[in-house]
Amino acid sequence: MSSAAIDLGIYSLLIVAATLVGSAIPLLRNWTDAQFRLLLGFAAGVLLGAAFLHMAPQAFNLIGESTGIFILAGFVGLYIVEKYIAVHICEARGCDVHEFGALGWAAFVGLSVHALMDGVALGSAVLLSTGEAATPHRAFGTIVFFAIFAHKGPSALALASILKEEKREPRRIVLLNVIFALMTPLGAAITLSSLRLLNTTAIGIATAISVGTFLHIALSDLLPEVHKHLGNRNRNLAAFLGGLGMMALVLLAE
Repeated sequence: MSSAAIDLGIYSLLIVAATLVGSAIPLLRNWTDAQFRLLLGFAAGVLLGAAFLHMAPQAFNLIGESTGIFILAGFVGLYIVEKYIAVHICEARGCDVHEFGALGWAAFVGLSVHALMDGVALGSAVLLSTGEAATPHRAFGTIVFFAIFAHKGPSALALASILKEEKREPRRIVLLNVIFALMTPLGAAITLSSLRLLNTTAIGIATAISVGTFLHIALSDLLPEVHKHLGNRNRNLAAFLGGLGMMALVLLAE
């Protein structure tokens, strides 16, 4: 078994575990909006830090000036998907879209699309970090994994909260979250198996597109919810800056 497959297996197990833990929280206890926003703020900081400080520079090293085009493609592509599926992480917490009775299914499909795109990012990063691409980047897979790991729990918490508020059966909530949990490993495995046969340009394109999706999730889904209310502004800002700072420290340590 290759080192890339081993790394992907470890990362996938941890991501699945984070997703299942996040989905179990609404079934066991109710989190306050303030606590939820702290989680989202930290996750947004981690995503933006990973995108700007790690992923975008690596993509630029591989594909040069065309990096911006593919970042934009990833951002706009996910925006279009969300416009038609109409789901954001915050919709578990009282957004206007929550009026629709079918929001639970929309949330499941929309967040699953996010999870698949996370898998593309993870698969590309693992290839770069294991030396199977032309230029190895040892910590890159771990960095992208942590960015995905940081927001997977809040995403699962949101999905389970929506389903719970719609009076879904606990067994159905668990089943849908298990499927959601497996989407990122599935996307990563498909990406890993396909990009391994291609050159570093393809990996660079996939990484740049992933940057665009990370930016969309952070800027469109997470931060608007964090700043929706005036309360706890300092703590929310500290959580956001903490996520950014963590990614900056990783950059300095490389």
